[in-house]
Amino acid sequence: MGDSTLTLNPNILDLPDELLMRIFGYVKVYTGKYNLYLSDFKHGNVDAVKRLRLTCRRFCKTSSHLLLYYVTVGMTHASLAHLEEVPRHPSVYRGVRTIWWSPGFFYNSILAHNVQAFAAYLASKLRRSIRDWGRAIELQKAVPLTEAWDEVAARRIHLNCAHHRIISRAHEEYLQLYEDQMDISKSLAQAIASAMTRMPTVTWVEIDD
Repeated sequence: MGDSTLTLNPNILDLPDELLMRIFGYVKVYTGKYNLYLSDFKHGNVDAVKRLRLTCRRFCKTSSHLLLYYVTVGMTHASLAHLEEVPRHPSVYRGVRTIWWSPGFFYNSILAHNVQAFAAYLASKLRRSIRDWGRAIELQKAVPLTEAWDEVAARRIHLNCAHHRIISRAHEEYLQLYEDQMDISKSLAQAIASAMTRMPTVTWVEIDD
């Protein structure tokens, strides 16, 4: 019998998806512990995963699950919209294990509905900050603001005053954020439960207080 030579031309795309997914897990390079608390989880090299996804459709399909380990939910409509969007992408949500509720700053009802109280609160915070500042240029800007906001707290807003207009715009934004917070609080639990139903890979919810 004559000699026969078997010529192999190995190609990474010949590997099954399961192996590609395991290989790409090393691209992200997990370090440390990540099965206890979310704060213990090291995010790894997400930028490398993003570049990997651009290589070809197959690589995108088998590496997209490395983009997200958790989805953060806060007290904003944008946050809830993101939570609603992620389950629409199965290749991405396959890597999600946790929904992380991070409420952040809670807006106060009294400050939201009383511009005088809001002005007094901000003037007090600014006054405390002034004590920590030492540069004259910062003091020159801060002191007039504090005095103007004290006037608002004691009387009413005069929109012909630039400093008063600043506090007026800030209060309008604060009121809107407060109303958003109250609106979201009514549907947050349902939104998280719905997301967990649509993302069966999620095994727990972590609350950051």
